[in-house]
Amino acid sequence: TRANTYNIERYPYSDTTPQLLASCGYDVFSFHGNSGDFYQRRDAYEKMGFTDIYFRRELEEHFALPTEGWGIQDEEVLRISAHELREATRPTCHFVITYTTHTPYTQLPRDQNEIYPDPQTTAERYLNSMRYFDNCLRDYVTALGSGTTLFLYSDHPTELFDGYTSEITSELNTVSA
Repeated sequence: TRANTYNIERYPYSDTTPQLLASCGYDVFSFHGNSGDFYQRRDAYEKMGFTDIYFRRELEEHFALPTEGWGIQDEEVLRISAHELREATRPTCHFVITYTTHTPYTQLPRDQNEIYPDPQTTAERYLNSMRYFDNCLRDYVTALGSGTTLFLYSDHPTELFDGYTSEITSELNTVSA
């Protein structure tokens, strides 16, 4: 149950969301500011049926986006996604994975530490990262324009750190008690 499907040998990649959307006339693009080698996503994405895939390398080459730390900041990736969606002439779907807000919450540029200017704990780095993403998301939604549907999801809960208890942990503690 904890296996990453990107790494399962001979995984069929049939009836994927990109394939379904393509069969309905959509162009389907993937954006991720990190490397396509991370979790071997590139190999898997190439089998899923995306119209085009933009990992760090492609974002650098096609859009001249700067790399900082592990990759390209969410603000830049979302700006490109919003621009491309506004310019689309066909039904289009963008699958965007953020990376700046990912554990260990150390990818945020220092000048973006809005809540804790000099974070000392994982919790402080997390809160700065979420504030940064709140700002990015506000700008992204504003830039999309009318007639755009936006779905947000998380592929995992926030990792535990001192002073934080997730709903999942609370539920597990209740069940085991």
